Amino acid sequence: MNRNLLYVLGYVSSILFYLYLISIVGEMYDLSPALKILLSVIGAGGLAYLLLRHVHTDMNNMYKHIAETFNGKVEGKYLFSKKTAHFKYKSYQTTISFTLGGQKTPSTTTIKMKTNFPQELKIDISYEGWVYKLKKITALELIDMPVGEDAFEKKFKLTIQGRDKSFLMSILSPVVREVLSNFLRKGPGLSIDGPEFEFHINEIILNKDKLKEFYTFAFLFVDRVDHLLSQEG
Repeated sequence: MNRNLLYVLGYVSSILFYLYLISIVGEMYDLSPALKILLSVIGAGGLAYLLLRHVHTDMNNMYKHIAETFNGKVEGKYLFSKKTAHFKYKSYQTTISFTLGGQKTPSTTTIKMKTNFPQELKIDISYEGWVYKLKKITALELIDMPVGEDAFEKKFKLTIQGRDKSFLMSILSPVVREVLSNFLRKGPGLSIDGPEFEFHINEIILNKDKLKEFYTFAFLFVDRVDHLLSQEG
């Protein structure tokens, strides 16, 4: 089961158990309704703090792991401050960050790279879910040349600008397609906007092996683009 979901279920269960205890204590000591509400709010707030602290501690450990793996550094000093892991992949400045979501926004793990790709190259690969449909309705698509009709391409919105369709198809090797499909349930999104590369999934990765799979895919994709560009002469 997803670790983030376990955190939420544990939090909800703790709140329900705490409220149950409050009701028992309230009956035993004849507490006023106002005092019961106050104790409930304090308890819920305390449990929420403990949950956030636990999540942020796990995230901080992952940031440290990234920095140690790539001989990089972590930006952000305090437990609850926003953090980013900085390192270099080859000569490319790279960052990995975790972002906790809200009611309408998902939690995400994101890797960004500053590459040497040409300014005119723009690629967008996004899961064909409700987010894509919303973009289509509101005309927020970055580029508008869809390509491909096979099973893989029916799952993803594929667009390219600055190169022809065959360039993108060459990037999407069987290995790239397989790994990207493995992230399907996580709402993956990948974009290249000139030298700016970004890949994200809608989940905070708190497992080292899964994190390695995540950034290894990003490196693989960037390497394939580099290789194809180098062949252009």
